[in-house]
Amino acid sequence: MLIAIAAPMLAIGDQVAQAGKVQSFEDYTQAPANSPLSEYQLAVNNGTAKKLSAAQVNNNVCNAIVKIYTIDIDGNEFTATGFFITETTVLTNYHVVEGAIGITFEFRNGRMVRGGKIALTDKAHDIAFIETKEQSPSWVKIVPDSNWEHVGEKVYSIGFPQGKPLMTEGEIEVAARDGFITSALIDHGSSGSPIFNEYGRVIGMVSTINETNHQSMAISMNMILAVLSN
Repeated sequence: MLIAIAAPMLAIGDQVAQAGKVQSFEDYTQAPANSPLSEYQLAVNNGTAKKLSAAQVNNNVCNAIVKIYTIDIDGNEFTATGFFITETTVLTNYHVVEGAIGITFEFRNGRMVRGGKIALTDKAHDIAFIETKEQSPSWVKIVPDSNWEHVGEKVYSIGFPQGKPLMTEGEIEVAARDGFITSALIDHGSSGSPIFNEYGRVIGMVSTINETNHQSMAISMNMILAVLSN
């Protein structure tokens, strides 16, 4: 059974852009389906692209990934995951922020940023963009050729399952244009976690979990870019 996985609150290279020029939504436009392969894709094809270790991937992006705390009108509190895609924009799932009257972000170093404001949502595809009042020192840059996953490809999920920082490794088991299934283990609180390939590219975002085997269904960058371009 697949279910959304925001968790009740319990009593964690080139792809990371450093603070500088603020990126706007218009920076992220989807490449035409018949566009030629990028330099990155060509390098992967011919075997010259540099693969990163799990530690390298984590070290490159961990400061852009945040734990999200939400509270609803009844006072129920939940935790989930999100990641900065600009200095002040966090990407996560729609179901994470649906009905929330308060949103707070916690960085890996314990820094708290309160008062997130929902900027754009797509309920049908479970995507939400949140604007923050304060800037992040780093963010994960998404680009059109990030959506280029293959069955059998090694991937890493980084998030806050059960409110704890965790990186898990797996493979893509099923891939489609709008999303894919990976064997990287996730749990409640992993909603909104970015998924990276072994080249350090973010290729998707966790959305739902299979409760039987803890496999994750991920939204592809292709779909996220389409929401931004529309």
